[in-house]
Parts: sequence; C-alpha cells; structure tokens
Amino acid sequence: MDALRDHPLTRAAIKRNKIKACFAIQGIASGLVADRKLNELELLYLESWVRQHQEMEDDPDIVDICDLVSSILEDGQVTAEELEDLASLLDCIAEFRNAPSSDQRDSLNQLLGVLEGISADNVLNDREILFLRNWLANHPEVGDVWPGRELMSQVAEILDDGVIDDAERQALLESIMGMCGNSFMETGVAGGISARGFCDPVPEDFSCNGLSVCLTGNFVSGRRKTVQLRLKRMGAEIKSSVSSKLDVLVIGALVSPDWLYSSHGLKIQDALRRKKDGEYLMLIAEEDFPWK
Repeated sequence: MDALRDHPLTRAAIKRNKIKACFAIQGIASGLVADRKLNELELLYLESWVRQHQEMEDDPDIVDICDLVSSILEDGQVTAEELEDLASLLDCIAEFRNAPSSDQRDSLNQLLGVLEGISADNVLNDREILFLRNWLANHPEVGDVWPGRELMSQVAEILDDGVIDDAERQALLESIMGMCGNSFMETGVAGGISARGFCDPVPEDFSCNGLSVCLTGNFVSGRRKTVQLRLKRMGAEIKSSVSSKLDVLVIGALVSPDWLYSSHGLKIQDALRRKKDGEYLMLIAEEDFPWK
C-alpha cells in the first residue's frame, strides 16, 4: 500500500485533490456564513465534509475546524454561542484564505464549495442570494462556463424586478443543489457530484431512432459497448465525439469528483458551448433516458 501511495502518479493525484479541497473549503466556509449565521445542520454538514477529506488533515485551517467542531459536539449539546464561535472561525478562513486565482478550475472548485455551503441546510435566503450574486460578479472567469454562466443568468433574472419571491428562492435552491450534487438531507454525506443540473427534459414522445448519439461517462446500465449496442437496436447512430452532426449526448450516472476536468467533462462543456451558439443538441442524463 505504501509503495502505491509513493508512486509518482498517485502523489500527483493526491496533490491535485488537496488543491481542489483547499479551494472547496474556502468556498464552503464562505457559503456557510453568507447569511452571517450558522445552524446545527450546517455544523453537521461541515463535520461530515471534514471527515470525508482525510488528505486535508495536516491543513492548519482544517485542524482548527476539527478541534472546534469536536469540542462543540463533545457534550451532545450545541449552543448558540458555540455556533457563533464556529461561524467566526469560518468567516476568518473565508477572508484570509481568499487568495485570487487566475486558474478557472480553481475558481470553479471554489464556486462549487460556495454552492455546497449555502445549500447545506436545504434553505436559501435573500442574503445568500445576494452573496452569490456578488461572488459571481467578482469571479468573471467562471461566467462563460457551467455552472457559473447558468447561475449568473438565473440570479440576474431573479433580482431584475428588485423582489425575491418564494418560488424564485425554491427554483434557485433546486438549481444549486442539482449543480453541486448536494443530497446531505437524504444521505448524510457532505458534498456530491452531479451532472444533471444542465441536462434537458426528455419529451414524452422522444425516440432516438435516426438520431446520432454520443456517450460520455460510465453507465449504471452496463459497459459502454453494451449501452451502445442497446442504442443501436433502438435505431441510433453512435458517434465517438461531440460535433455539429451530433443530436444527443447521453451522460452516464457514474461520475467521479474529477468529472468536470476529465474527457467526460470536456465533452459536456463542448456540448454546452455548441448549444449556447444555437446548435440543436440534447444533453440527457442516463437516469432520464427512455431506455427500451
């Protein structure tokens, strides 16, 4: 096991994951205290996230968070004063760790952390929406890619008339949870992976007969060749890449934390760019595809 851990490729992957986690915790800290307060559910979310990121155990900010969270949970009771102390710590981490990065990937990891933080308690309030607007305005490098582009558009539309209603809050919360894959209320696991936030609704009369279809990611339905054969039997023409001749991109349900920057993610980004430029192209999640 030690030999595997010391392999150059393994060390490089650990380093990349740690860098990603550093930007993620910066975003999560910002998101959790965006409304200037912290509740017990957000505390549990943070505790779960820290437990899942052992590669960060030597990071001084993570050490401080672990120590304070352990102290708070030790007696089985959580007081308002303890939550206030933790909120102050997260506020400091968000402020002093906020080193700007010219790398779009770093900013995207931070954005996904922000989304996790503000949706951790399954509630979205006006102060968090305004925080998100300001964060996006200060990070224009994410404005032309998913999910920054979609968030900017939705938030701008919500704030256009100067009034935020319950339906708009709920719609934005659902978008955010779909984008960051947050299902903490259901699973108790902090953080998630989701590629469904940008997928198209599938018409009831949808048929892939005669359409060109490309697959990306790994599939619950089976191996790539098995899925391709299934699609061929349904009349689809299989394509290996995204192009102007493609009709449908089917996105596998089994994705990894690195999906956004893998070939899997690059196909999705290419498809989204083409849609933005006016090309007709459907993105369909494996779970929603009408298999026959």
